Order: sequence, then structure tokens, then C-alpha cells
Amino acid sequence: MLPLPPPYVGITGIMQPDDTSGALEYFERPETYKLMVGVLASKTTLLGNPPSNPNRYPPKDVIRHLFLDDDRLLNLIHYNTSDLDTLSGQLEEMRWHAGPNCHGFQLNIPWPDPAAIKTHLKMRPGSTIVLQVGPRAFERIDHSPFLLTRRLQEYIGLAQYVLLDASGGTGRLLSPESLLQYLATAYHHGLNNHFRFVIAGGLSGANLYHARPLIAQYPNLSIDAEGGLRNKNDRLFPPAVMQYLEACWREGLLS
Repeated sequence: MLPLPPPYVGITGIMQPDDTSGALEYFERPETYKLMVGVLASKTTLLGNPPSNPNRYPPKDVIRHLFLDDDRLLNLIHYNTSDLDTLSGQLEEMRWHAGPNCHGFQLNIPWPDPAAIKTHLKMRPGSTIVLQVGPRAFERIDHSPFLLTRRLQEYIGLAQYVLLDASGGTGRLLSPESLLQYLATAYHHGLNNHFRFVIAGGLSGANLYHARPLIAQYPNLSIDAEGGLRNKNDRLFPPAVMQYLEACWREGLLS
């Protein structure tokens, strides 16, 4: 059994290098944590076409400049596509655009084919994979904690992290009661020995206390934030990022 990767505090929706360097100034981490920098990408942007939300998805040629070389960082592309037949090829092409500081992918795809991930890992050994269980993925398992554990077993040895996020970046606040059921079942079946679990859903510095009962029961959970860190124009808002990172330590959620 491979050792678990380090937990992380995530910021998703990075659009410029200053977003990352600014966040690092407030990332007073314990040695065990990484700052996960998430850059959104899709097959639309991979093809060079404009996305429907340009304030969250940078052009593909910009991505390599967003990933800084710093050992405190976990640099990930958060990728989505509906063309699943060529997924491994898309990942390889996007990885080339992402440059040498990219560490891997978060797959924002409901239950991607494990074979495609395996093919990618053969081409990119050591690539970090975060499996997002988002709204559509939850629907496909009928929101069942037991069915979640069964599906996750297919990704043992392929993904290192599992993100539980019913909001899908929409900013809808997570439900601690619901997530506790999923985590309790997954841990009961020993999946915490294979994956580092991540929680997300509308988190910000103002409401991070909602995650307290989850982290109190399951220490070393990772957290991620996207929609709660943006302003009314849907741009990443540095003061919100600062408040979020400072709240991680102020609330005593991470140790």
C-alpha cells in the first residue's frame, strides 16, 4: 500500500501568477500541508475556443505561467470534458500546455473510465490525480454512501485524493451532516487507507466553521474553495483568499 499524499488547502480558479504568489504570502501552513492551486480547463479551452466563463478558465497557453515552482504548492489542472473516448489523449495534450511545474489533474468528470486514468499514468508516472465526486457523480450513485464506497474501489491505485463536492463550484454551502455519512461509510470500509479525502462546497473565510465537525471527526481532511472566493464579477478576489487562508488557522481546523 502506497503512503497517503499530504493534505492540502485548495484555491481553485487561479487566473494569473499574482493569484498564487499572493496566496503564498498568507499560507502559514504546518509542514504537513500543501497549498493546492487549481487552474480550470476543459476540452473547449484545449481546442483554443473561448469558454462560457472566461473569468474562471484561462487560455491554454497561459496555464504554464500560472504554476509556480515552489515546494509548498500542489499545482493541478481541474479538467472537464464530455468527450470521454479520447480522455487520456486530452490529458496528455493539456499536460504539455501546463508546463513542467504541473503536478497532475483533478478530474471534474462523473466517474471517468479507470482505464483512461491508467493510460495517463503510464505516460506520466507519478502524476497526481484528484477524483471529484460532484453533483452528477452523486446522482449516478443515487446519493448512496454505500454505492460511493463501491465505485471508489475502482480507483484504488489510480487516484490519490477524492473530493466530495455537491456544489460543483457553484458556491452552494456544503452540508456537514450529509458529508459525515459519506465519510463515515468510506472510512468504515478502509478507503481512507487508499485516498486522502477532500471536502468542498461554498467555503470561504466567513463560513469555514461549517467544516469544523467534519475535521474534528476526521483529522487531516483537505479542503478546497472556489465560488466563495470570487467577487460579484466572478473574479478571484484577493481579500477573500486572504480571509479564507487566515481562517484555516484561526478556526483551528487544520493542524
